[in-house]
Amino acid sequence: MFTAGAGEHVLGGRSEHHIPSPGTKFCQVGRIRRVQFEGVVNIKMLCKMPYKDQLVHELNLKKNFADKKEVKMRIICIIGSARSNGSTAAIVDKIIEGMRESNVEVSRYCLGDMNVNFCLGCKKCYEYSGRCIQNDDMDTIMSDLLKSDIVVIASPSYWGDITGQLKVFFDRSTPYCDTNENRIAIQKGKKGISVAIRAGQSDRENIHIIESIEHYYGHLGITPIASLSIKGVNTIDDLYSKEDEINRAYELGKNIINLV
Repeated sequence: MFTAGAGEHVLGGRSEHHIPSPGTKFCQVGRIRRVQFEGVVNIKMLCKMPYKDQLVHELNLKKNFADKKEVKMRIICIIGSARSNGSTAAIVDKIIEGMRESNVEVSRYCLGDMNVNFCLGCKKCYEYSGRCIQNDDMDTIMSDLLKSDIVVIASPSYWGDITGQLKVFFDRSTPYCDTNENRIAIQKGKKGISVAIRAGQSDRENIHIIESIEHYYGHLGITPIASLSIKGVNTIDDLYSKEDEINRAYELGKNIINLV
């Protein structure tokens, strides 16, 4: 289930009743057996059912678990735009639509909807274990980023560069930057995808935007694995007329597992 809200979570099928290992146990109330299907372990209470009923119940349980898959990876999408319903957001949403075929967990943030203050330049994050003294939505976004396997960052072109909202987000990431000795460590192995969109017909501005995003990834130890550049889009109607570009975005999301 996906809606285009800031911080929306899209969950793949995941059992709510996980236990650490398969096996068989019994209790006074009845027989409790741990049944494992599709790599997911669940507790089933048999409670002295007739064997025939147990078999039917177990087959139904197996079918239920066969329809569910473990979440393979977590992905965070950050839209560096002032608008959550513009062209950049629409492209990211198309990427997410493709991702859903891979049964992943996705978090979507539009910076225009978030309260992320300017960096104060106080350098307190250099002194206090990498923590920023400000209390705003930056903590929420970075908390999800730290848990994610793949990071997708998208920006429209503002004067040939990333947006002000995205620049502020980058500035506020100093507590996690590899130049900060007291930085908050980011787990190795994360992958990054960059998306740039502009009104003009030249790729030059989009190349610069992608380079800026990948520069950010480099300082956080995130490895760039793909990028998407879309040009000739001044309004969202322009985007909707570009079927090939929309399909490229969808295919990028659909094949994201293969990229990793």
